[in-house]
Amino acid sequence: MKTANSAIMVAIFVLGMCGCGEKQAATSMPVVAPPPVVLPESFRELSPQEAAALIQQKPDLKILDMRVETEWAEEGHIAGAYLTNFYRQKLGEHLQSLDRKKPYLVYCALGERARLTAAQMAELGFTEVYLLKDGMNAWKKAGLPLVQG
Repeated sequence: MKTANSAIMVAIFVLGMCGCGEKQAATSMPVVAPPPVVLPESFRELSPQEAAALIQQKPDLKILDMRVETEWAEEGHIAGAYLTNFYRQKLGEHLQSLDRKKPYLVYCALGERARLTAAQMAELGFTEVYLLKDGMNAWKKAGLPLVQG
């Protein structure tokens, strides 16, 4: 009986320590955000409507879709875009192989992969890079055309 009483006392003590008294702030890990992506002033974010107009105005514009293959296939893509996949092996080498003198429109689903890609392009000496603000989600929300497949 003494062991049962001891076990009950320990349980009451543990519950008391955990659930009684003033509420204590939950301890958690600090939120660590990635460093902000700083792009050259010449790189511009465009609304979906501005991007659609740019595509019409610049026939030599290269469009890079930084999403993955499943996003490309299931959600469609902007006409004329090249599936580039931000997560591909040797992305830096691929970007180095592109013509730095051409204008580029870069997009992904929400915009972050495009911004990170544009930062790499800036380091490589690209000068005319445009980003689709809020990515493919904004393009679809604006009701702009997509190519399937």
